[in-house]
Amino acid sequence: MESRIVQGRCFQFVAPAGWRVLEEGQFAVVQADANQQAVSIMVGNCGFMPGYNPLQYAYEKLSSGGPAQLGQPRPEQPLANFETAVEIDYRYAVNGVPCVGIATVSYRQSYGQTDFVLTAGAAQEQYWPSFASWLPGLAKQFNVTNGAAWGAQGIAQQNLQNSIQFGQQLQEQRAWSQDLQEQVTDQRWAADERRQEGLGHALTGQSWYADPYGQNPPVRMSDTPAVYWANRDGRITSSDDPSFDPRTPMDSDWQRMSPQQP
Repeated sequence: MESRIVQGRCFQFVAPAGWRVLEEGQFAVVQADANQQAVSIMVGNCGFMPGYNPLQYAYEKLSSGGPAQLGQPRPEQPLANFETAVEIDYRYAVNGVPCVGIATVSYRQSYGQTDFVLTAGAAQEQYWPSFASWLPGLAKQFNVTNGAAWGAQGIAQQNLQNSIQFGQQLQEQRAWSQDLQEQVTDQRWAADERRQEGLGHALTGQSWYADPYGQNPPVRMSDTPAVYWANRDGRITSSDDPSFDPRTPMDSDWQRMSPQQP
C-alpha cells in the first residue's frame, strides 16, 4: 500500500494513500480510510498519578464514541522510550454498526508521574479481516518532533516550578532551623555562664561588686570581708565588721558596695 510521510505540529507520521487526517495536534493523531470503514488512533498524555491503571486509560480513550468492551490484556513490546506495554482486543459500535480493533498502551514512570500513549487500529467488524494484519501497527509509525507532545513540556515546566518552590521552601526551612539553632545555642551559653557564675561563687568564695558611682566596671572580690566601701576617686576599703563606716567629716564621699547576684 502506498503511503506518505506527514509532518504535523508535534508528530511526524505515516498516512496511507487516500486516508484522511481527522485530528492532528499536541496529544493525538487520528486517521480514517476514504470509506470510513477503518480508523487509526495515536493519543498520549503525561502527568498521571503514579499507579494509574493503563486499562482505565485505554477504556477512557477508546470509549470517546461510545462504551468500549475490553478483552484480557497481554504483554506487548512498548514504544521507544517507554518501559511497559499491554495489548488489548476491544469492541464498540458506531451508529449501531459493530466495530473491532486492537490497542496497545505503552506507559512509563518518571519523576513521580506516569505517562501513557495508546495506539490502536479498528474497523467495522465485517471489514476487519482485511485490516487486522497491518492496521494496529500503522498508529505506531510516528516520531515526536516537538517537546510539547502529550503535554510533556507543560508538565516539565510545572515540575521545574515545583522544584524551584520546593528549593525555596527548603532554603527557608534551613534558614529558620539555623536561626533556631543559634537561639538555642545562645540560650545554652547564657545558661552555662549563669551556672559557671554560680559555681565560681561557690568554689572561689568571690563575688562581683558594682561601683556605686557607676564610674568603673564591676570588680570581683572575696566574700570574706563583711563590707566593702568605695570612694568616688576609685579607692576601695573593706572590714570584717559589718558596722564599719569609713566616712568622716573631712572624707565623707564613700558609698557601700553591694555584691551582685550570680
